[in-house]
Order: sequence, then structure tokens, then C-alpha cells
Amino acid sequence: MTVLVLALIFLVTSAGSAESLALSPAGEAGAATSISQPQELSQSQKLIASLTKYYVGVLRKGPKWSTESPAALEDAMLKRQEALRSLAKQGKIVGTARMVDVKEVWALIFFKTDNETEVRELAANAKLIQEGVLDFAAYKVWGTKGLGAGLGKESGRDTLYLVVAVKGDKWSGKTDETTRSMMDSQTDYLVKLHTSGALRFSCTMESDVEFARGLLIVAAASEGDAYRMISSSPMVKAKWLEPSVYRVIVPHGTLP
Repeated sequence: MTVLVLALIFLVTSAGSAESLALSPAGEAGAATSISQPQELSQSQKLIASLTKYYVGVLRKGPKWSTESPAALEDAMLKRQEALRSLAKQGKIVGTARMVDVKEVWALIFFKTDNETEVRELAANAKLIQEGVLDFAAYKVWGTKGLGAGLGKESGRDTLYLVVAVKGDKWSGKTDETTRSMMDSQTDYLVKLHTSGALRFSCTMESDVEFARGLLIVAAASEGDAYRMISSSPMVKAKWLEPSVYRVIVPHGTLP
């Protein structure tokens, strides 16, 4: 696991998990004879304790990408609408975020499945991946709950901003008190954004990958506003993370 995931776990377990805080049954081997009183979790701890596993599929331009590829992708999406709806109904695909200005990455797909093999098998059936128009990579992440809860219940799309955070110049790989303090401050900031409605989704990669340390989807008036919003976060200000911001199209019902 990466230092971000370890630090998130450390923050929760330093006070006990949500379940262990809510109930401490007596009578178990080595348990105290009296029932411990539940402790109130902070908003930051509640956010961390609610993280769930997803797989993020990243679709990049492949070796056979051409000027005709965007039109081919639109046509392929129309033809596969029923298949995509079926996967959404099964809860296997819980959302997409498509880049407005395609540079390297064309889109992200969020999966809620048990293992990476199933994700890769689903992707392998896509004709444009088979033909090399797109490349596909999958990453396990821990993210906020609720993706895809409203898919299929309403039509339309939202224009939002994807923040891709990579290691900054001052990145620290240590799991010490400094990291804990920084993660606590960062999580407090994200909770404020979430409470205000600006932060719609956030996740951190489980493994150390070059693509990103974490991803956020935010609502903002412009790309500049989104960049300023995330640049005010403690880890970006301290140069632990370096963000890039991209305008994306997200179907209604993807985000809570």
C-alpha cells in the first residue's frame, strides 16, 4: 500500500475503526470486562472510515489513434449503450469521466467489482482496445462511497473538473508523525470541500503508480477556480502533491 493509504488507515485506527468504536462486546478472550464507551468520530475520521474499493480504468490514446478516432469512439459508445447500461444495472460500472480536451487520456471508467481480472476481461471485449485505438490500464483505489447510485435514474451530463495529483518535490514516503499531521490537515480540508458541495468524489491509489497519487472530481466555475481550490490544500501548498486539472463530462447519477 502507498503512504497515503497507510496514513489514512493510521488516522482511523489511532482512534479505532467506526465499527470497533460503535461496539466493544464483552466476554471475548483478552477483552476488558467492562464495555468501552463509544467515542465520537470526527468528520475527517468518518470520511476516512467510509472509503470503499473501486477500480479506475484509464483509457489513453493507443498506437492506432488518428484524427478519425474521436468520431469512431462516439459511434462505438452509441452501439454499446445497451451493454453499458446492463453493466451499470449490475453495479459493475459505476461511472465515467470523459475528457473535454483529449491530450493523452480520453476517459476514466469507474468499476465496482471484486478483482482486477474481471475489470481487464470487461475491457478486453472493447473493439477499439483490441484494435489499438485505445490503451487500457486499471488501478485499485480507495474512494468515497456513492459512485453510480443514481445511474439510469436521470438523463443528462455535468461538466466538472478532474484533479490528478502526482508526487510533488517535497513528497515524503515516511509513515511518521509528520505524515500523520499532514494527512490530518489535508483530510480536514477535503471534508470542508465535501461539506460545501465542491468536492464530489476523491480517491487515493492503493499502489505506487506513476499515473497519480490521487484523483478528485470537483465542481467549480472554471478550470482556474478548480486549480485554485485544490492549490489551497495543505499537501499542495507544502509541495507534497502537484495537481493538474482537466475539464470532464460526467453522466448524471454518477456522483452523489
